[in-house]
Formats: sequence, C-alpha cells, structure tokens
Amino acid sequence: MSCPMNRRKPQVQNSPQKQVSRTVYPHEAAISVHFSNFRHKGTTAVRLALERGTMRAEEAAFAKVWLEFVENEAQLIAAREIAQRQTITWIISGVAAAASIVSCFLTYIMKNGVHIIECLDHNDPGSEGRCLKHLFNLLGVKSKYERVQTISHLIRAMSSTQYKFIHISTHGSVNGKEEFTGWWTHAGIGKKSKLSALSGKLKCVAVISTACRSGSERFGKYVVDDLGSKHFIGPRKSPSFANAILFSVIFYHKLFITRKNIRKAFASYRSGYKNPSEFEIFRARTS
Repeated sequence: MSCPMNRRKPQVQNSPQKQVSRTVYPHEAAISVHFSNFRHKGTTAVRLALERGTMRAEEAAFAKVWLEFVENEAQLIAAREIAQRQTITWIISGVAAAASIVSCFLTYIMKNGVHIIECLDHNDPGSEGRCLKHLFNLLGVKSKYERVQTISHLIRAMSSTQYKFIHISTHGSVNGKEEFTGWWTHAGIGKKSKLSALSGKLKCVAVISTACRSGSERFGKYVVDDLGSKHFIGPRKSPSFANAILFSVIFYHKLFITRKNIRKAFASYRSGYKNPSEFEIFRARTS
C-alpha cells in the first residue's frame, strides 16, 4: 500500500474551450435590414411612404417604430444641447458672481485706514502728506506714508496698497486751457495713457486727491469707471497748501471719528464749509 504523502495530483488536461455562437433570430435580422433601408431613404421619404400606404404591413410596422426611435433620439440630442448651453450659462453667471464676491472680500480684508502717496517739489511750503500722517497718529487711524519720485512708483504704490483709502498729495499737471492732464511727478506725468496700467485693479473704497484741478469730471469718472476705485474726490480749482490741509482734516475727522460713510462725510464738509477749492466726489456706477 502506497503512502498517501507520496501521492501526486493527477494532471488535468485542459480541453480547448468551445466557441459559443449567439443565435440570431429571424426578427432581429428583419429589424436590422428594415432600419438600414429606412436610414438610407431618410425620415421624409419613409413618412411619405407611410402616408401614401405604399408599404407592406410588416414594413409599415417597422417604419412606425423606426420613426418613433429617430424622433426620441432627436429630442434627446436637443435636450442634451439645451442642458449644455444652460450649464455654460450657469458657469458664466457663477464666475461673474464669484468675481464680485472676491472683489467684496478683498475690500473687506483691506486695512481701514489711509495710504498717503506724496510727490514733493522743492518749492512746496511743507509736506501735506507728513501733516496727514501726524493727524492720523493723533486720531488713532491706521496709515502709511510713502514718498514717490516717479509716476511708475506712484502707480505701483496705488496697485499694491492694503488700505481702503488712497490719498494722493502732489501737483496737478494742466494744459494751456488750464485743464487737468495728470498727476505730476519728477519723472513723468500720470496721464490716462500711464494710469491705464491700473485699469480694473484698484480695489480701494476711495482715491482722494488734492492735486490742482484733479476734480475734473472727465478725470473723476475715469478713476471710478475705468481704474476701479469705488469713489474719487478731487478739487476743480487749485487749492492752497492751507486749504488742502483744512479739507483733509475736516473730511477725515467726519469719516473716521464721527463714523460717517464716505458720501455723508463729504456732504458734511461741503455743506458746513465754503469749499473754496470746489472739491467734488465721483462714485462708480455699481457702488
């Protein structure tokens, strides 16, 4: 008797797998033939043949089924296209809404204070910007003083600010007709062609300018409608050093200490004082 441990498993010979063929029933072949003929003729010809009664009973039955199938398929494709267009519309609307939310969020997280950007001329009687920095320190208002020499530096400072309010203290460049053409710096004038680099990039609540004649309607609307600031304030006339300081003291006191919104703070200044330099306020269409 052999030991079970020495037993070997008998090798099983793998028999070749049989190929299973699917039986094609007569009615399947008939459907395939009829549907192929109908596709070749087209829906218009098939409908016309049905209406005229020129088809055999079997062919007519298959034709009705095929036409219903084609119509359902067309409706499905149309529905899919409508859904795709609707989805695209939703995406575009969503992107626009998201951009608006991001803009509001960026404004919200900005510092509630003033970024003073100043370009001094050696003939100036003093530094308006440093006077304002001292004022804000006394009022407990967050502020930053930045002195610039070139228009590119001024543009950089405006675009990178983290403050809700930008105060521009410089001279206004005017043409022969005494019309404002841009902010003056030692190297370049802040004309529209230069400032266009800021287009849509300003997220601040307001740009306040004491530059001579910078409160012209054309320039004021350009700052709010093209550059993106929600408000712009500037003088129509040429304020003296004292008048520029006086305006700033009153306006910023109304804004930060009495906590009026920007339009009410400006209205309070204009209604309570003579406003000799004719400061004007402009606001964006959406603000």
